[in-house]
Amino acid sequence: GLLATLATTVPSSERLLRIVAAEKNRPVEITTVLRPEAFAAIQKGDSETHNRILLEEIEKLSSKVDSIVMAQLSMSALAPFLGETAVPVYDSGTTGFGYIRQKLFGEVPSEVHV
Repeated sequence: GLLATLATTVPSSERLLRIVAAEKNRPVEITTVLRPEAFAAIQKGDSETHNRILLEEIEKLSSKVDSIVMAQLSMSALAPFLGETAVPVYDSGTTGFGYIRQKLFGEVPSEVHV
């Protein structure tokens, strides 16, 4: 799963996931969810609404995917609120695509906390 709040990040994020999967010769199916209203909320300083929207989406998306990548750095603020999730959730600020790349190649950096 790919969770985004800005449409402009979706193509590059999807492309990076596909590149890494192809390098490892592994199939990947990406389910992308775009929630621009969460970004609008955070722009207005309403982090509570931003977090609520995204946490609800993570819960819904978890039943459809094996893992979730949060596409924007701003989404890293959700980390303290995630708690236990049904699937691993990676944020681009501290885990994200670096972790996905390492996982596909069979190595997990010790500094990653999921």
